[in-house]
Amino acid sequence: MFIFERPDGLKFVALLGRTNVSGKTAADLDFLAEEGDGIYHRTRHVFGPPTADVLHRVTVETANLGLLYFDHRFETLEKLRPALELLNVDNSKSYVVFGARSHELSDGYITQARFVSDFALDGYFEESAEYPSIEKPLGMLDAMVVFVEAEIQRFGSESDLCEHFGIEVPFDGSWGLGFGFLVENSYYGIYRIWSRPIFYSK
Repeated sequence: MFIFERPDGLKFVALLGRTNVSGKTAADLDFLAEEGDGIYHRTRHVFGPPTADVLHRVTVETANLGLLYFDHRFETLEKLRPALELLNVDNSKSYVVFGARSHELSDGYITQARFVSDFALDGYFEESAEYPSIEKPLGMLDAMVVFVEAEIQRFGSESDLCEHFGIEVPFDGSWGLGFGFLVENSYYGIYRIWSRPIFYSK
């Protein structure tokens, strides 16, 4: 279980995500719930194959989809909410969060959180019985902002990042904190947000 908390005490809890799971489950962080897997969508995966034409990857039914990479140097929190709202991220309080943390640079993330709406738990993963609906104190979009705030507080300095990964402060550049955000499936409301190390070369 992960607790993401910002300085004023506002927080939310994420369940421990799993890897190497057999089958399609909401907690499986290795599984990407791509657009096109839903029963009302065409079977056409947006993020693959790599050679696909980006202008033709999405289906005509897809209204909002996106992959963002950003760092926290330039008023990140002020700009984050409008960006998520532009992608039509739901602020419903009916969802489950699954999280994982890595200490390996090769994994590409520090902490990740997968937000799964109750609608997705029922209609996409068919796991609503395993995760009963409980209204959260924070809306989904609000919780994503808290996630970013909490990660900045914990890993916002280069020394924090180097200590986390067990590496030396480099002489030819510097480490900084970045983030990624992915709309996995806009129809069902499945989103992924993660913190990531960024290396700035001199």
